[in-house]
Amino acid sequence: MKVFFTEIFALYKKNKKFFLINKKLDTIIPIEETLYFMLNQIILNGEMDINAIRIRADTLDILLYNRILGVKN
Repeated sequence: MKVFFTEIFALYKKNKKFFLINKKLDTIIPIEETLYFMLNQIILNGEMDINAIRIRADTLDILLYNRILGVKN
């Protein structure tokens, strides 16, 4: 299975601070640097194998549940 970054969200970086922006709800969520770079890598590659993602399982669950990441077979 592969995951992709959905069009609902965008990443933003300003002065060593990292954010996830929900474009539909106009909300800004501060995120950690490691999560920012992992999500940015998915954006640059278009998709990533789910087994290659190196984040905690509960964080991945949250990203999938909130439709930040989508899944395709």
